[in-house]
Formats: sequence, C-alpha cells, structure tokens
Amino acid sequence: MKDIADEINEDDTTVIVASLNHKNVVIISQKECDSFQETFYLLETEANRMALMKAKK
Repeated sequence: MKDIADEINEDDTTVIVASLNHKNVVIISQKECDSFQETFYLLETEANRMALMKAKK
C-alpha cells in the first residue's frame, strides 16, 4: 500500500480499487482532496459562483 500511496502523491494520479459488487472506491492524494473541497466550497453558493464568473471576465 505504501508504494501505491507514494505513486499517487508523486505523480498526482488516482487509483480505482475495483470491487466484485461494483462498489468501487477511488484513492486520491490529500492535496487533490483538499483542492476538490475548496472548489466545492467556492461554488456552494450562487453569490460565490457569480463573483467567480465576474472575476473570470
């Protein structure tokens, strides 16, 4: 497992762990998880979405 974790962190990759019952899981780095969480937070409200769209222009 350590080798897989090292590869995920070093290469910014993901690993899908397949299950026989089709309830797969995905392993990502903490950095990637934090990035997703921040994005979800920023897009959570309409006001934030509008401010980000306005800033993008």
